[in-house]
Amino acid sequence: MKESPSLQPDLPEALKTAYQSALNLAVGETSLSYKVFPQECAYSLDQALDSGFFPGQQSDFDEEWE
Repeated sequence: MKESPSLQPDLPEALKTAYQSALNLAVGETSLSYKVFPQECAYSLDQALDSGFFPGQQSDFDEEWE
């Protein structure tokens, strides 16, 4: 994003597209139904872009709001 900040407005749609692709791959690889998986990404764009974020761990951002 540092090299191409003009792409920032496209990120929310890119996350949706990437999640849909991942959902399709998960269904194909596991033979589970689409109903088993969340239909929308459970994580915010900020979380998805945070290389230090790990689902299930409390983030510094979360701690600020407690």
